[in-house]
Amino acid sequence: AQLAEFITVFPDVDKDLNSILAGIDTETTDEDTFNNASVALTSLTTMLQNIIATAEGTGLRAAMMERDIVSINTDPYNFTIKEGNQFVDTVDALIVTIIGTPPEGIGTPVVTIKGYDAVTYTTFAEGSYCYYYKSQTDESILSAADGQVTPDRTLVLPDLNVLERQDAETTVELKRNKELVEGKPSNENFVYTTGQVGFTDPMRPTLSTQENVDMSKLGSSFNLVKRTLDGQLTELFSVLLQKNSQDTLSFQMSSRYTYSQNQSLKAIELPIIMQPLVDVDVSGAGNVETNLAQMITNWTDGVNLWLSTHTPQSSNAVLWFDITIFSNLTSTPMPLIRLYNVSVPMEYV
Repeated sequence: AQLAEFITVFPDVDKDLNSILAGIDTETTDEDTFNNASVALTSLTTMLQNIIATAEGTGLRAAMMERDIVSINTDPYNFTIKEGNQFVDTVDALIVTIIGTPPEGIGTPVVTIKGYDAVTYTTFAEGSYCYYYKSQTDESILSAADGQVTPDRTLVLPDLNVLERQDAETTVELKRNKELVEGKPSNENFVYTTGQVGFTDPMRPTLSTQENVDMSKLGSSFNLVKRTLDGQLTELFSVLLQKNSQDTLSFQMSSRYTYSQNQSLKAIELPIIMQPLVDVDVSGAGNVETNLAQMITNWTDGVNLWLSTHTPQSSNAVLWFDITIFSNLTSTPMPLIRLYNVSVPMEYV
């Protein structure tokens, strides 16, 4: 507010300072001139004093916004990605290095570039993963010069479970002149470094798949398993939430029933039940009213009631669930995983 006042008022005050105060000399005797000059000068000093008083607190600095809570129930993966250049087969190649030892459950990290295959540059030193890039069309090596104008970069953490690590914070900074002569780092006074720039909020992914997830295939490497519907759903969530790190998640679900009277025709589809967004205690901590077992029971009871009421054809029939899991690390739950087609053939229920 103080800066806004200064920006708005100062141009008029400046006119008075230049036209009135600057014109006062030893020969000036007009009392109104002195009064007007005094008003202009007092206005300027008052505005400056207000700005100084505000600057002593945090008024002239952007207030640090309180970030949404970040997952703290599992070890974070802290790493830095650096780009440089080294000669590979006479080519001054782009070299991308990931520095930071990944905790268990991350896998070997790699930065990919569209149209190129990442190739290990040297034997990985502990906590360091280094790559250069070959074209997928002619196997030519991507030069550092071309790499600087090739924008696409994707960090791949192959074994990451988003229920275990639900968010990420990123910052980026740029350094110039760090090593002008190979092997001789520049004095820090001559290294140009930008400030760190990052997103205001942590990144939270939303993963979705329309692939068929057949619950009867879970828990067995070879044979389809017949269980009660409660058992099939329990096995699904046992696998799905195996590495979940949060006590409470939110779930949304709709279900449908399909059956086919003729294999050459499209299956007939009937809606069964739906569950709006519900907070669910998945850890047994008792933080919310509904726990996972109760939710599964509610789903099972709803489906069984529908089946007993409508007695649909049971041959060539499949139960389908569209399930969305929401993260509760934000004040408003955010979708984390959506499984459009979770199924179980009726012959395995």
